[in-house]
Amino acid sequence: MGQERVKGETATKVEIVLGVLFVLGALSSLGQGHLYSSQAVFSTVGMLFLGAYLLVRGIEWGQLVKAYRSYSTLLAHSPSGSISEIASAEGTTTEVVKRNLKLMIKRGMATNTAIDEQNNRVVSAMAGSVAAPAGNRQVPGPQAVAYQQHATPEMVVVECPSCGAKNSIPRGAIAQCGHCGAQIDAR
Repeated sequence: MGQERVKGETATKVEIVLGVLFVLGALSSLGQGHLYSSQAVFSTVGMLFLGAYLLVRGIEWGQLVKAYRSYSTLLAHSPSGSISEIASAEGTTTEVVKRNLKLMIKRGMATNTAIDEQNNRVVSAMAGSVAAPAGNRQVPGPQAVAYQQHATPEMVVVECPSCGAKNSIPRGAIAQCGHCGAQIDAR
């Protein structure tokens, strides 16, 4: 069974390859001494900077894809959603984990995911199978768990119809109560 595709994974590889090609092209121009005009110098310097930019961006995306996979695995095996637990398992700080999670959310890698700053937790479809809004396909993963928390703009607090516990889940999603396992709906 192969790993799921992560948004940005293919672009990462393309950016790195293009970055290397641009840098090598610029270095080739420098090595061959083809810099007879200011236009050639400008073109070579432009290729060098573009190549460096693409390399840095590709590496950054690659690191984010790797972090996404790692966080997903950690949340699937221990779906408490604790940012501190993720940081501890990764050997990093909670600030780094929060920064990565915010980038993942911003770049569309971690859909149906929000950070509960007050409780230092991730509420996420990364850890479970949460239906996307308005009948879209289901996000793969093991059992979804909702946690007792406060609402954020991306999250809503829904009372469990079975046990009455308050659960914070992504707006427009379906999840399971973190207390009794009953299905709760935030549509």
